[in-house]
Amino acid sequence: MVTIITLGVIGVVIAAVVGIILFLVGIPLMIIGSILPWVLTLVGVVMLIKAALDKPFRWENFIPGLVALLASGLLRWLF
Repeated sequence: MVTIITLGVIGVVIAAVVGIILFLVGIPLMIIGSILPWVLTLVGVVMLIKAALDKPFRWENFIPGLVALLASGLLRWLF
């Protein structure tokens, strides 16, 4: 009887600790997930401006900026 009560208390404590840990890990992930599309858009625009101002002008320099903008659009569409 005592071991069943002890195991029950241990189970409740473990569940509470795991819940708290998941909550503390989830908050930064939610913040990153909400800010990431905006940051990707900003980075994409800056990279496109930089590619446009590079000398000599090459079309390949636009690829990273376009990928960042596409990734931003994909993240906004998914979430």
